[in-house]
Amino acid sequence: MSDLERYGDYNEYEEDRPRGRGSAVGLIIKLLICAACLCVVGMLGFRIFLFNYYPKEMKRLYYTDALTDYYNSTGGELGALSQSYPYMYDDADEGNFFGDNVIAVREAGELQLSVRYNTAVFERLKEKYGAELNEDSSKFIFTLERNPMEEGGEALPIGELVYNGTDSMVMYRYHKLAFSGIDFGEGDNRVKWIRLRITIDGVDTGEDEYLIPIYHDHAEYNKFDEYEPAKNEVPEQ
Repeated sequence: MSDLERYGDYNEYEEDRPRGRGSAVGLIIKLLICAACLCVVGMLGFRIFLFNYYPKEMKRLYYTDALTDYYNSTGGELGALSQSYPYMYDDADEGNFFGDNVIAVREAGELQLSVRYNTAVFERLKEKYGAELNEDSSKFIFTLERNPMEEGGEALPIGELVYNGTDSMVMYRYHKLAFSGIDFGEGDNRVKWIRLRITIDGVDTGEDEYLIPIYHDHAEYNKFDEYEPAKNEVPEQ
């Protein structure tokens, strides 16, 4: 046998030699790193999902007595409108309360929306005001205010809260709010903006205000979309 043949056998032996423990440990480390990365991505994805999630009942139209009467009188032609405003929160830095899913049936004098907040807000309120709410969301009082009649005047109360439904998901709490008896006006006398005011029963917040802009119909912003109720989104008979 020639020297070249023996050299070829030596190379084959080296390549086929089983890998040592060092290679196995390296593989395990790589698998653990991949698993950790997938876990982080999964957690971030879940947080993003939660941040944008609202339970179905918080998003759909709630039929108040007034809205049910209007639905029956029009044969189900509600003319409901939805609106999404870019800044539907009370504070750009703290972001205590967020609004969404605004539905207006102007001819019926109805305005509905959902409010979401993280349970961390209870600890924040305790630190600021000493308020022992213990996650008691019934302490929150929701009212609506409209633009003043005269420029430079104070905002005016409008509508009446007739429904306040609640739900929860992990660390988030939700309210479905329905207001009736709203006169949206017409033409130059129409309501140009409405905001939601949140106060806390028995708590003096001083000069702090929790206000969420929820409805706009003025030159700077007046974009509305038609709200199409689902087939099963009808009043209870």
